[in-house]
Amino acid sequence: MNKFLLVLLAGFTSAGYSQFLFNRITGTDPYLVSARSFALGQTTYSENSTRLLLINPAGLWRLGDGFSSEYHLGGNIGLERRGFDLKDFFGDYLTTSDYVVNHTNRSFSGLGISGSRTYGTTQVSAALSVDPLTSFAYKYLEEIRGKESCDDGIICNKDPLLGYHRLETRGQLDRFSFGLGIRYKLDDRFTLNWGIAYHKIPESSVHDIFMADTLQIMDGYLGKIHPADNVENTQGDGFFSYGFELNTWKGLHFSFAFDPKLIIESDFNTPSVLDSSSGLPLFIAGDTLSFQIEGVHYVKPSRLSLGVGYTTHGTTPILVTVDYTVIDSYSLKLVNNQIFHMLRSASWHLGLEYITTSQIPVRVGLVFKQSPFQVLDPQTVFTVGSSKSFGDLQV
Repeated sequence: MNKFLLVLLAGFTSAGYSQFLFNRITGTDPYLVSARSFALGQTTYSENSTRLLLINPAGLWRLGDGFSSEYHLGGNIGLERRGFDLKDFFGDYLTTSDYVVNHTNRSFSGLGISGSRTYGTTQVSAALSVDPLTSFAYKYLEEIRGKESCDDGIICNKDPLLGYHRLETRGQLDRFSFGLGIRYKLDDRFTLNWGIAYHKIPESSVHDIFMADTLQIMDGYLGKIHPADNVENTQGDGFFSYGFELNTWKGLHFSFAFDPKLIIESDFNTPSVLDSSSGLPLFIAGDTLSFQIEGVHYVKPSRLSLGVGYTTHGTTPILVTVDYTVIDSYSLKLVNNQIFHMLRSASWHLGLEYITTSQIPVRVGLVFKQSPFQVLDPQTVFTVGSSKSFGDLQV
């Protein structure tokens, strides 16, 4: 009997997973997962959507027999605060005064279809999906305040808003994925799963805006800015992803996944400069501030993932799954023949799912993730979630 998976709602937050400032050169994390996998620490074995095509195509068998369709909906919300420390007369810290509080919001959606047939001891699964690969979105607004004299006894605004210093980037790379998975039952104790998928990255564009957005010009209040409003077109490309899984009769599961490095560029690109004080790439520089980047040079580094899971059976089954993922190092070219090295980074993912007697899952996860930037600290993130089924509708 055909099963139709009508809707998958996936909610994401970037609060503990990433920053937005360097999206213009590094992009966002390309490995989107379903709401279930996200709640279970972004573990591979807990993924049960067509996003397995990128994460581990060997797991396509988990989509079940027959035909299914999916709709993915998600987003990122980034909060950026900039300020300076306030100190007392003796140099002791008092508080931090914010001069900028920005939100970068991004929503995204995707589609997927899959089908599976069993022939004796072999199950063959195929899937198609359309999802974003990465986003370059970033938005920075800094208020420009002026000065207005007020006569005694007259109410007026002594600190009028003149406009904003604005830096904004829009654009993303999409991927069209197709893959096959084969599940072969060796005997009553072992089952082997293989998978391969191809991901086509079509041409796209990135829009950069850098300007002083104001209706009133007042000397001494606006930054010296060389405005920019550029649209950069990227070339298309593609890559494969590979996966392998082994399931045993004792409820143990082992997984392996790999996808290689990918480089997407525009026909012409000028890299960013290096900030000597922070050791990080810098987008804006010069006495008259100008946007330093022209064109696009995006690198998706290669990824290797190893996982192990254990599933109990009974009226209240439990799933415990652990992943170890390595993102390879790579280099970015900067101006003056400088090289910025993005470090090899590793992440550990732990997920625990408990099915209650009322068939409502309780999911918790833990992620420890190193940063590819040498000066940034690793992140530890806790996740939690649940779901509810209404017939063939899963939320």
